[in-house]
Amino acid sequence: MARISRTVGDLRPGPVVNGHSRAATHDLLHRAPRLRPPGPTPAPRVATTAPAPEARHGRPAAPPDPAAAVAGATPPRVLFLTSSASMYGSERALTELIHELRALGATAAVVVPGPGPLVELLGRAGVAVSMQPLSIIGRDMGREEVLGAPAVLVRPRPPLLDFARAFGPTVVYSNTSHILDGPALARACSVPHVWHLREIERVPTAVRRAFALWLLATGERVIAISEPVRKAAYGERFERPTVVHDGIDLVHYSSGAAYVAPPAFDEQRPLRILSAARVTRWKGQHVAAAAVAKLTRRGRPVTLRVVGDPATDDDQAYLADLAAAAGASRGSIAIVPGVADVRPQLAWCDVLVHTSVAPEPFGRSVLEAMAYPRTVVASALGGPSSVLGDAGILVPAANPEALAAALDRLVDAPALIEEHAARGQARAQAFSAGANGRGVHRVLTGLAPGMVGSR
Repeated sequence: MARISRTVGDLRPGPVVNGHSRAATHDLLHRAPRLRPPGPTPAPRVATTAPAPEARHGRPAAPPDPAAAVAGATPPRVLFLTSSASMYGSERALTELIHELRALGATAAVVVPGPGPLVELLGRAGVAVSMQPLSIIGRDMGREEVLGAPAVLVRPRPPLLDFARAFGPTVVYSNTSHILDGPALARACSVPHVWHLREIERVPTAVRRAFALWLLATGERVIAISEPVRKAAYGERFERPTVVHDGIDLVHYSSGAAYVAPPAFDEQRPLRILSAARVTRWKGQHVAAAAVAKLTRRGRPVTLRVVGDPATDDDQAYLADLAAAAGASRGSIAIVPGVADVRPQLAWCDVLVHTSVAPEPFGRSVLEAMAYPRTVVASALGGPSSVLGDAGILVPAANPEALAAALDRLVDAPALIEEHAARGQARAQAFSAGANGRGVHRVLTGLAPGMVGSR
């Protein structure tokens, strides 16, 4: 494959990028959580010194936190490898993390496997970006993907190594555990390697545990984004993986006002239910649609808005099924294309439902709704259960009857919705982007070049 490697600032997305329309991508770049450089936008380049902390959402960046750094430690120079240039959960988390690390004095560069909105976002912030072929495996760890990986496990591709050496990292950081190029690249640069474990693989437990042990063997540190992710990978046997919860910019996502429910829900003002996620079967939008269909058949005043886009041909077929269900709902279910800024959708709703039928590693949309604040009803599966705690409502996964029962109770209890919204917003304060950045920064400043090869 030909080399595609450069720092960027002039790339523009085409008509469709990673499922986002041109308009949605433009909106994402201008309204979603983003990085900003200090002062006028500089030309992106490989930085030789740590840039000043940038502002974000119009707010000045927080000053460096001396308590977060190891005394006398050199500010980290972090080379991130990421599996996509789209703006799904892991990429949004990456932009927040880079912002927080830069505020703490670190310098970052990013390698992406192709074009997308993340490239332009980072380029505008003056973050060095290189588009390189990367070896990426999916959550189902397909046979062809795994068999094609050995070469990059032994030595990095020369263009990737050239970019890394030009940047001069103190650590190579794989933003997901499904990018296989990191260990060999770190060895070639004689620096530590860190895995960010963001996935719960859809494979047999024995395969998942073997892969998790390989991560421990090929990284000086493994950071898991939630306790359910750590347990899915390692069970109760290993304490070495560090749990650093993902976080969001709480000020950005907060509406600045408490949720106030109407005195009662009725046909003129039904309970407004939002599902906001990529449209794919494991996200379980069909569970929400089935629950709302049950309630409307009983004459209950509820309406569901499904917001999201498909990403694959299978997702497109799934979307067609959802559209058919919406067409048969007599107006109680609406399908809306994905949006870059979820806040107007949160303003519309009373309740966010998160209905994954497979374990969700974290549940960023749950946290965004809590911060806004809105009440959350979620599958008791994976990360959302640890994010919500007792501040929301958990129901059995893949169970429309249980979800319908939970929503039915809320129709008759507007005050309970207000109570859950307030409790969720209070709990969300523990999941700030700042806390996430400080946690990762502590891990990075605890590394030393001498650790390479000690794994």
